[in-house]
Amino acid sequence: MNYELTVTNEILTLIQAIKEEIGKGKQRIEHTIDNEKTTTYWNIGKQLHEHLLDYNERIEYEESLYKLIAKELTIGISTVYRAVQFYETYPEIFAPGRKLTWSHYRILITVKDEDKRKEFEQLVITNDIGKRELQDLVKEYRKDKNHEKKSILLEKRGIPYSYKLKPITEDEKTHFYIDLGFRMYLNKLDNKTYDENDIIQIKEDKNKSIIIKKNDRGLQELYTYKGYVNEIIDGDTLWVTIDLGFDARTSQKIRLRGINAAKIETETGQKARKYIEKRLTPCPFIIVKTYYRDKYNRYLADIFYDKNEVDTTKVAENGVYLNWELLDKGFVKKY
Repeated sequence: MNYELTVTNEILTLIQAIKEEIGKGKQRIEHTIDNEKTTTYWNIGKQLHEHLLDYNERIEYEESLYKLIAKELTIGISTVYRAVQFYETYPEIFAPGRKLTWSHYRILITVKDEDKRKEFEQLVITNDIGKRELQDLVKEYRKDKNHEKKSILLEKRGIPYSYKLKPITEDEKTHFYIDLGFRMYLNKLDNKTYDENDIIQIKEDKNKSIIIKKNDRGLQELYTYKGYVNEIIDGDTLWVTIDLGFDARTSQKIRLRGINAAKIETETGQKARKYIEKRLTPCPFIIVKTYYRDKYNRYLADIFYDKNEVDTTKVAENGVYLNWELLDKGFVKKY
């Protein structure tokens, strides 16, 4: 999505303030290069963070602003991102004069776990660890964390529009209904013979749903649907309209399986929600694989997406796994 950013007087004032800060930083660099570079980027991050507080729901604005500032100041956009991330990671505890350099902080801000980050900080201060050694330690830590996360969130991809059958006794006769999920059952089977172990799949042909037996399907591949996002409540909960097939739909509150986001009132919670919004808004649809309900009556689910794909099957098979992505990026914690 291209966002047209109007250069207002407020933005020009912001750019001028940042230019002055860079100028001051260049003058101070003659004396204490590393420490002053750190101070400069912290101050830049602070100014940008405070400016963006008035634009909480404007993801496109934030991205366009970063691009504009990077262009105006002829610095890399990644440097702008890092400056903001630096201030948001160290809003109060950053203290000029410490042994940590900007090179150290650039590595440390990638460690989302606060306790672990403090542990690395202490190692740098106590053992006078350089950038290269710190990089290796963080890389090793991340490798261990990834292994731990993968064991918690194993990918379980399903096949859309596949259903098991539900035997229901009426008038002393057993009839088989199609189990659409969400406690919804449909009496729309053809005249073929079925039993309760059968799994079926529907295929659309000339706006008509054709039922096909697919007994090679496993139960773990069921309850997978095309969905449309109605509302992103927070970093792990969404309202979604679910396409059940057979022209049936339901609106459900979905809780992402295996992860836990911070409360929406917090800055971390806002970031998680924004990230989901940024990823899912451009998508024509999402794939939702549901499991069971939690104590709040929300269905636990995995979500897969691909903004550039319109084939339901392909998104189900190859789409990005949102739950894992949020965990991997550090926006949420494992549950």
